[in-house]
Amino acid sequence: MTEPAKLDKLIIARAAAYAQLVAMPAALINSSLSGRADPPEVALTLSFLAVVVGFGIAGFAAGVNATRDVAKYGAVAALVSFVPVELIAILGRMDRGDPIRLLGIVMHGAVASGIGLLTVKLGQRRQQANLNRNDVSVTSPLEGQQ
Repeated sequence: MTEPAKLDKLIIARAAAYAQLVAMPAALINSSLSGRADPPEVALTLSFLAVVVGFGIAGFAAGVNATRDVAKYGAVAALVSFVPVELIAILGRMDRGDPIRLLGIVMHGAVASGIGLLTVKLGQRRQQANLNRNDVSVTSPLEGQQ
């Protein structure tokens, strides 16, 4: 029986780090705005969308860097980037006295992983396009003429 291939932790860490550049500030903004008595809905929505984009960035970056099992890399990278974002959300809920629901956390993690799965193919296409561009052989127009 063969062992399952292990995922390269560096690829996952890089992809999750790229995601944090967008998702973490947005999560902090969302958490701080949620604590207000009358939170601005537009700002909450935009910060939520920025978090979602961050998960997409994780999948994309994993797709660009992974050479095999790209779907796994995209899902895991997005899930890894989800953990600190959700930690901020949990701390915000605790600060406000709101309940913490385990099912909600699991569902949000599944959504984050799904977003990574959706965007990993875009990253893989980008990687393939870069490889094709670099493999083009340059020949002289006079080559082949005798």
